[in-house]
Amino acid sequence: MNDRAIDLKEDELCFIVKMVEAQVQSFEMDNQRLPSDMTELHTAGYLEENQLTCPNGDTVTISSTGVVASNNE
Repeated sequence: MNDRAIDLKEDELCFIVKMVEAQVQSFEMDNQRLPSDMTELHTAGYLEENQLTCPNGDTVTISSTGVVASNNE
């Protein structure tokens, strides 16, 4: 695998986590509370089905304090 392919995967991972962070903030502004998990963001219309995991298959989670992370971080 070349360096460009590795960089692209890292960029994709970062993009999903950053996007979910933004959606957590939007949800909190709209509802005056943090979402309980990724499923709540999805069912409330903040995320599409294909945005629930990273492109490489890693799981994205939201902590009780609103911190978004992938299982690769």
